Amino acid sequence: MKSQRPDDRTAKPEVLDKGRPTTGSPTPRIPDAEPDRMMTPPEVAQQWRIKHEKVLTWIRSGELRAINVATKPGGRPTYRIDPDDLRVFVDRRAAVVPPRQHQRRRRRKQPFKEFF
Repeated sequence: MKSQRPDDRTAKPEVLDKGRPTTGSPTPRIPDAEPDRMMTPPEVAQQWRIKHEKVLTWIRSGELRAINVATKPGGRPTYRIDPDDLRVFVDRRAAVVPPRQHQRRRRRKQPFKEFF
């Protein structure tokens, strides 16, 4: 008689409460997928493929709004970023290229030369 325990080769990976498997590479979190979940600066940096120090710089300069959830007010800050604040930040920093206006070339007047 077979045991109740499944074989390791056929065992399915354990699934977290959000539906992602615990094995394999982590998938970047998308703010639209989990609108009620706050993101950390490293998660934002991983999603945008930048260094997390850049995200911290935006927070410290006031460009990106974040909440400090550190246990000690004077201690090391632990930031959380709301996906809505992230969307506002992206909209504000979106590159808008003005349409190029075609300028007519002016013909330069040649000085009049007398040959006589």
